[in-house]
Amino acid sequence: MVPFVTPRTRKRGNYDLFSTYSWYVPGVSGMFVLLALILVGTVIGVPVMLLCNTYLGEEYAILITYPLMFIPAMMYSKAASQHNAAFDPGYKLNSSNFKPVGGIMSAVLAAVAVPAFSVIMEPVNQALPEMPEALENALANMTEGTLWMNFLSVSIMAPLFEEWLCRGMVLRGLLNHRDSQGRTMNPYWAIATSALFFAVIHMNLWQGLNAFAVGFMLGYVYYKTGSLSLTMLMHCVNNSLALLLAHVIPEDMSDMALWEVMGIVPFLVLFVASAAYMYFFVKKFQTISLQSPQGNCDMIQE
Repeated sequence: MVPFVTPRTRKRGNYDLFSTYSWYVPGVSGMFVLLALILVGTVIGVPVMLLCNTYLGEEYAILITYPLMFIPAMMYSKAASQHNAAFDPGYKLNSSNFKPVGGIMSAVLAAVAVPAFSVIMEPVNQALPEMPEALENALANMTEGTLWMNFLSVSIMAPLFEEWLCRGMVLRGLLNHRDSQGRTMNPYWAIATSALFFAVIHMNLWQGLNAFAVGFMLGYVYYKTGSLSLTMLMHCVNNSLALLLAHVIPEDMSDMALWEVMGIVPFLVLFVASAAYMYFFVKKFQTISLQSPQGNCDMIQE
């Protein structure tokens, strides 16, 4: 969905995809409004999906109906942003504050952090109760069929829409929104709240727990850099790895823990190496200086 660019937005020189949303800075109440609109979009998408499943097939149904879930929230956010642009400051959804690490190095470090974090989360995921069969089948259906169609929906559309919502709108809003007394939320509470929001929209414990943990990591990266492009890259890497594993791992091994596949000693070595890398990753991103205690989302100046 390509947002409409208002005359005011053109005047400010923002030609990027997300500029039309910059003046909507939702607080906690706004976050719940967005959540309600996501639920509305989900309800709207159900009959559309049933029709698409019947006449086009499940692969095309996901491609068509998944964006519908976000359209009410996007329309509302655009309208609110256009209204607020007359009197409120704006904050860019996508900034590029990478110094002294650098943009390319930040992208490389962040991309490698995703599989490292997955290894650390493996014992937690294995400790969860067995997934209900209906949910397991639903998730399996998302990775069946043509690989490029799965990639388009899981690795492109999901990072684009979910990062727009969870980091670009919710976290950016929680970090920069001021209440009637001019107070802002503690940044780490904002990151945790946005991660919880990310977990809730997955609507199940098995995806939600992992989404909360990953969402905290993505939130920290967004807080330090203001870069939605970077969190979209990390989200894409995460989903692409899951998609690739779903296509290459034999069905009889799909429920096995990673240490059962590779052996306990190699897994422990990999786990320690992953933990050491995550420590290095966080320390490296700590060197990125903040232009504000509320993070590195660039304010749009008149």
